[in-house]
Amino acid sequence: HVRVAAPTHPICDGVEDFVVTDEIFHNLEPTAAWQPLLSARATPEAPEQPLCWIHESGAGRVFYDALGHTKSSLLNPTYS
Repeated sequence: HVRVAAPTHPICDGVEDFVVTDEIFHNLEPTAAWQPLLSARATPEAPEQPLCWIHESGAGRVFYDALGHTKSSLLNPTYS
């Protein structure tokens, strides 16, 4: 289950929580500079892990997307 962590961010405009079959990276240590956009839990008891986030670095902007490891993930209508 993917949760929209930043529903008011323009990138997430119109995106609602969705379900997808994919991997979740564990034990990430996001910095305060990361702005998570999507998150999920590996199990109901596990802490939320960011799946997509943005970050500004100097004059650059970064968008990271950890989803897309499977064909079904890439073809998910909400994710696409």
